[in-house]
Amino acid sequence: MGLIDLRQHRIDSARVRLKNKDRMLANAHVTIKEVVHWQYDLLHAEILLAQDSTDQAISAGERIRVLAPPRYNFWPDRLTF
Repeated sequence: MGLIDLRQHRIDSARVRLKNKDRMLANAHVTIKEVVHWQYDLLHAEILLAQDSTDQAISAGERIRVLAPPRYNFWPDRLTF
């Protein structure tokens, strides 16, 4: 939703969503915490870009870790993660 706020030029609203990071991470299932953290890091870099803080956005972007692809286990009767 924060990226939608940015596209609609509502930077303050996107910042508010960024402040919810700790609450969202606390409520996130352990299997997706890394993805949630990555999404918030990306939102932070996008907010900096929207504010014309290019150097800070580049610095924030360089600190974003690349996510490992998910591992899937295929069983004849189910798909597990």
